[in-house]
Amino acid sequence: MFSTFSNESIRNFLVAMDRFSDRKRVLILIGGSAAALAYGIHHFTKDIDIFLDGADIDAQELQRLQSEASQYTHLDIPVELVSVADAPYNYQDRLEKIESIGTLQFLDLYCLERHDFFLMKIIRGYEHDIEHLIEIHKSHAFSVDILCERFIKEMDHVMLDRRMLKNNFLNALSNIYADVAHIEQRLAIEAAWLTR
Repeated sequence: MFSTFSNESIRNFLVAMDRFSDRKRVLILIGGSAAALAYGIHHFTKDIDIFLDGADIDAQELQRLQSEASQYTHLDIPVELVSVADAPYNYQDRLEKIESIGTLQFLDLYCLERHDFFLMKIIRGYEHDIEHLIEIHKSHAFSVDILCERFIKEMDHVMLDRRMLKNNFLNALSNIYADVAHIEQRLAIEAAWLTR
C-alpha cells in the first residue's frame, strides 16, 4: 500500500529540496502535487511528479535531493521524473509559477496552466483525476471555449484511440457542465483528426 502525503507535507518537502540544492533549477510539477500546490485542491498524494520535458535536472541529482530532503524532513516522499505525459503542443508558453510555497532560493517550480492540466488529465480518464478537475473548477473555473479550442488544435498527437480520447474529453466536461451535446457537435465539425 502506498503512503499518502498532505499538501503541507509536499510543501515542506519541496522547501527542503530547495535547501539542499546547489544551483538554480526550473522544475515543472504535474499530477496531484501540482494540483494541490497550484490550485489548492485538498487531497492526499503519493508522490511528486516532475515532467521530464523541460526538466532542469537529471535522475541522479533528483535522487540526491530527494534523499537529503527525506532525511531532513523525515518524510519518504517519492520524487519521479515523468517522461511520458501528453500535454497540449504549446503548454510551455503558458506555464505558471507556483507561488503557494513562498520564495525558494534555488528551485523555480512551475505547473501547467489549468486548461492544459485538464487536457493532460483526461487522457487516462481515471476517476480520481476527474475528481481533481471538478475541485479545481470550483475555485478556478475552466472555460469550455478554451478547453475545446486547445483540444481541437493541440491534442492530435496523443497516442490513444481517437474514440476513447474524445469520450474521455466529453466525460470530463459532462462532470462540470450539464450539457455537452453542442461540444460534441463542435468536435465533429472542427476536429477532423478524431476520425482518422
